[in-house]
Amino acid sequence: MTSLEALSALRTIPRVEKILNRASASSLHDSVYEIYRDIYTLNGHARDAGIHEPTPYHLQESLLISWIKIANPAATDTEITEAYELFEKMRKQYDICAKDVTREVGTKVPVTTRASMVVEILHRSFPMFGLKTIEKFSWDEFISNR
Repeated sequence: MTSLEALSALRTIPRVEKILNRASASSLHDSVYEIYRDIYTLNGHARDAGIHEPTPYHLQESLLISWIKIANPAATDTEITEAYELFEKMRKQYDICAKDVTREVGTKVPVTTRASMVVEILHRSFPMFGLKTIEKFSWDEFISNR
């Protein structure tokens, strides 16, 4: 049994099924974020089942990419890799954008207003991600960086 088949078998776990269903209902780009957002939960279940990251580590064979493949069976490996790379670019751009917005408008402007500005800028730069996904990502980043 391949690791992809072994991970697919974990769909019987309600929490895993819920995450994969949510990711499957999204576009490929939004799905990447949905999987990324819950990767600790997904990989925890994988570890419990004896499935681990490949050694040596290769992105194409990683659990993250495998989960994305399971949620997006019609997507090619190239499409999945490109979507993940775009997500990584958006993550890096978020940090730069958040600092730039704060520097431009100052800290007197409410955080919610600055966050909205960052979301708007990111959505213009990365229209392939849904607005709701970028809002969720922005909020998650804000919370984790507090």
